[in-house]
Amino acid sequence: MGNSDSHAAFVDGVKRLLVEDVTTDERDFWASLLSSPMSIEDIFEIIGPDHVRQLREKRPQNLQVFLRCIVMAMEDVCEASDEKGVLSAVHTTVANTTTRLLTRIVPFLLEDKEEGVVQDILWRPGGYQAPAEAEEASGDAEKVDACQEPVNEPANGGANG
Repeated sequence: MGNSDSHAAFVDGVKRLLVEDVTTDERDFWASLLSSPMSIEDIFEIIGPDHVRQLREKRPQNLQVFLRCIVMAMEDVCEASDEKGVLSAVHTTVANTTTRLLTRIVPFLLEDKEEGVVQDILWRPGGYQAPAEAEEASGDAEKVDACQEPVNEPANGGANG
């Protein structure tokens, strides 16, 4: 039952990314999405090419936040590995899910190497800014909206028996 609940939560999370703005402050949302035990087949089935393109074209802020949260989760996994030498079950799941997500998303980001939104997200200091935000921020110092640590290790260190 737990896996079907995780699967449903993952599907709902992806749908939410496509239809409403999601911020980095929504820690429970990101933790749920990135720690869902999803196989590569599940991810490829749930996130179709049109979903990635839709995210890029209609919700570039969400795409940027999604990528940043993936990277922050991967950083958290690396730090846990450095500190403990062994990954907990939660960190292993996050490592697998985030790697699988990037495997699915990145090829569609690179379809058009001249795509301005993708160039801004990946290479512009401060990342992508919507046209209205760009006008407001023109002259502001570099702003990076870093995702809060999306992986919260259980109090018992993730050990289950």
